[in-house]
Amino acid sequence: MHGHLTVQWGRAQEHAVLAVLLAQAGRRVPIQTLVQQAWPENRIPRNPAATLHTYANRIRATLRRGDTNARLDNTGGGYQLSVDRKTIDYFRLSELITSAHQAAREHDHERIRTLLEAALPLWRDIPLAEVHTEWAENWRNSVISDEWIPANGLLIDAYIGLEKYEPALRRLNDLHREHGFLVGLARRRLTLLHKLQRHNDANAYYLEARRQLQADGDYRGAEELRRFQDSFPEPDPPPVADWLRAPRHEPNVPLLLRRLPRDITDFTGREAILTSLDDLTGAREGPPHPAVIALVGAAGVGKTATALRWTHRTSARHALGAFFIDLHGDGTAPRVEATQVVDDLLDALGYEISSIAGPAGREAKLRSLLADRRMLIVLDNVADSAHLRPLLTALADCVVIVTSRRRLTALSVRDAVGNLTLSPLPQNDSAEFLIRRIGARTAREPEAVAQLARLGDGLPLALTLIAERAANRAGTTLTTLVGQLRNPEFLLHIGDDGDGADTSLDSAFSLTYRALRPAHARVFRLLGIHPGAEISVEALSAMAATSRWETQRALDALVSSHLVFQPGDIDRYRVHDLLHRYAAVLVRNDPEFDSARNRMHSFYLHSANAAQRTAFPHRQAPPMPPLEPGCVPQRFDDVSEALRWSLLERSNLVSMVHHAARAGLHGYAWRLPHCLIDTLKRYGLYEDGISTLTTAISSAAEDRNIQAEASSLNDLGEIHLITGAYDLADRYLGRALELARLHGIAVGEVTVMLNLARRHQYAGRLPEAVTRYRECLRLAESIGDQERHAVAAHRLGDALVELDLHHQALPHYQLALDLRRKANDVAGTVGSHIALVDLYTTLGQLNAAESHQRHAHELLDQVRGLTAATRLYIVMSELAHARHQDRDALRHVQHAIELAERANHVNGRARAYTALGRILADRGNREDARWVWREAAGLYRDTGRERKAVKLDRLVTEIDEPEPVVPLARSGDEDTVALPAPPRLNGRRTPQKDDHLHS
Repeated sequence: MHGHLTVQWGRAQEHAVLAVLLAQAGRRVPIQTLVQQAWPENRIPRNPAATLHTYANRIRATLRRGDTNARLDNTGGGYQLSVDRKTIDYFRLSELITSAHQAAREHDHERIRTLLEAALPLWRDIPLAEVHTEWAENWRNSVISDEWIPANGLLIDAYIGLEKYEPALRRLNDLHREHGFLVGLARRRLTLLHKLQRHNDANAYYLEARRQLQADGDYRGAEELRRFQDSFPEPDPPPVADWLRAPRHEPNVPLLLRRLPRDITDFTGREAILTSLDDLTGAREGPPHPAVIALVGAAGVGKTATALRWTHRTSARHALGAFFIDLHGDGTAPRVEATQVVDDLLDALGYEISSIAGPAGREAKLRSLLADRRMLIVLDNVADSAHLRPLLTALADCVVIVTSRRRLTALSVRDAVGNLTLSPLPQNDSAEFLIRRIGARTAREPEAVAQLARLGDGLPLALTLIAERAANRAGTTLTTLVGQLRNPEFLLHIGDDGDGADTSLDSAFSLTYRALRPAHARVFRLLGIHPGAEISVEALSAMAATSRWETQRALDALVSSHLVFQPGDIDRYRVHDLLHRYAAVLVRNDPEFDSARNRMHSFYLHSANAAQRTAFPHRQAPPMPPLEPGCVPQRFDDVSEALRWSLLERSNLVSMVHHAARAGLHGYAWRLPHCLIDTLKRYGLYEDGISTLTTAISSAAEDRNIQAEASSLNDLGEIHLITGAYDLADRYLGRALELARLHGIAVGEVTVMLNLARRHQYAGRLPEAVTRYRECLRLAESIGDQERHAVAAHRLGDALVELDLHHQALPHYQLALDLRRKANDVAGTVGSHIALVDLYTTLGQLNAAESHQRHAHELLDQVRGLTAATRLYIVMSELAHARHQDRDALRHVQHAIELAERANHVNGRARAYTALGRILADRGNREDARWVWREAAGLYRDTGRERKAVKLDRLVTEIDEPEPVVPLARSGDEDTVALPAPPRLNGRRTPQKDDHLHS
């Protein structure tokens, strides 16, 4: 059993340490033991004890942020994790089961059901599955036999007492699969079958169970079961509803016609669809009323199984006749037409069809017979609306469930036929499906089961084929099967094993694909070139070199055939992963493969370039190759639209970079990241930036473009600098500077030098940083590069501020602001305004600071960047605090913290914590000020900003002095903060809008 402790972590070593700590919960662990388990011998850090101490502090912070009472204590040479018993699933399960047994003594079935439905899902895995000792095995067996199975039996009894027979039967089936045949469960199954009036089924089950018990030598159990079966009275003849009585003139018609394929015992999911069918037919309140409902969806999504599950359940509940017929709307078999359906139903009802020659007379006769015998009729595999419409009159008094791979729009509009679309199963249901089908092996490889579920992608046909292959190859591990099925062609063709009927995914998909018009089939094939499963109409139009209107019509046809679907946005479409693989196989040998692929890359590159020029007009873009013929890229009217498109297409743009590199289209692979990187940095999407720029470096080298290679190296180094990976930043920036100087790239040289200067600044080498920035300032001015001239001036101001040379910094900030205004660099302008707010606040010139704050805030909406917003709200907080407006100061700093966390901006969080600590300390709240400053110092150290961390250490030392901090003097009408501690951050308390404030 597992405790409710969910921890997300960023580094592999921290994962390892946390895993060891959790595994050793409740007892001390020597540090050396942790080190040996957390790191291989060849990778142990130089100072493992100190490193482990750092990680332990982070774990403590994570535990404080969580909703658990877990606590990590240092016990002298070791660590102990203490966890509340109430957070451990096993103990919670035991308490709920005990309460359920108490409710059973009071015969309270509803309370039993409530308690056990909450308890049993806590059983998530085999207890102590990793412990292979005799003690553990004995304990496991006793828990299963003495607690788990009796609790399930109690829940089944409650269901029976509440007349909830379906869930009782499902749980019995689950227990039989997991634990085999047990006498107590057999007695409950007999009770359930008799309750359902399925006396023949009960007799058959009893005979089979008794034979099995005798074969196993359990004669006492066989005798017990016999006495139990004999205790049931002989059943009365089944009552027949008035509408099912045999017609006086048709003595050969059976009273209750049932012609259905067998139900699927391990049917999984679809409760929402089954409930919708109940609601649409009124089956929940009583016998269903006449209705026609279509279950539509992609091939293999489980339409037929769902229709049969509902029909079996409903016909048994209301003693109705049921009839199933496959119309072969998709497939190689001859299509069954409406006249054949009428004849089959007349024959099944015992009517001599030869007595009526014409189809109209037979249809009228069928309707008259069905008027007295309401039935549930399943018409499987309907081709389209025209295939079904001729049957609507004859079956007007029946409940008709239709399945089709096409959305029956015409019937829905003209005949009020309801369409229920079946989507793929969720991941949890997919995994449960596989566990039921494959059996006990799944407990040994839970991760492989999850991967198989993802490969099946929620398609019951795919999951069935995967489970069947696993069951037929018991000697093959599930992990091995996962590796085999990652090959698209292998996955698409499992099931084609020479058994005489091809049940593969390829066969199922091809039936729908071959029914498409040629133009629509072409568009579907082209989807196989696109690396992402989601695509816009504009991108697909460019790939197909067709008009938007033609592409839209093709997509509408594909949606109707359930080959693609719309996830929500009206101009975007998504293809199911398995169908995407199928399309990729189809298009592989298509003669227009290369031209369509080139148009696709051309569309995304030129569209991304247009977005970059709109959102960042001051930034230089890489030179663009000519547009491919037939490709029309996106155009943008404003910054908001450009940024929205870039974020919406981010996944596709990142995929395009790697796709182009694999295809040898290196000109696209190195250009695209440079059209995307500013958006990624603005929104803190650094992992995508690192991934795409790494590919850009290798592609630029393959393309023999030195300038592109140096630029990519610089940009990658800058991202590592921002994220605090300084060793990597040094490596990439050093290579970039070497290339720029070797090949005389002056702009590249000053760009790299700016980042190297910032590296010195971050490391606390401020005099060296100032010297480098001055050199960059001169070089940028000499080559006439206005953008880098502004950057050098601004960063020189930052370094001088850190040296407390505030008056010297002022002219450099002002120069940067003037240059950026002239270049229409809105983001840079906001950054310079923010710096001037901070500087003027420090100098006590609060009116000047407020003026720059107002200008920055007015422009912020145009920037739409989390990092800039974080910095602005920090300086707004500091300015409000300087004016003794601490209600506003706390509100601004809390917003800054939230923005920094959303942007994953570590230094932004540290700066915000620093500002918060100053507010708290000045108001006399020493405890919380100390805590947030320590948090900020830790964050600075995590990113190598040791100088800033040391400053905060001094503040903590000063605040720890015996003399209390004297609160600032207040006038009677200013905001105040009361002495009680405000809520901490991250799981301790966090200042809320009006927490402890009064005016």
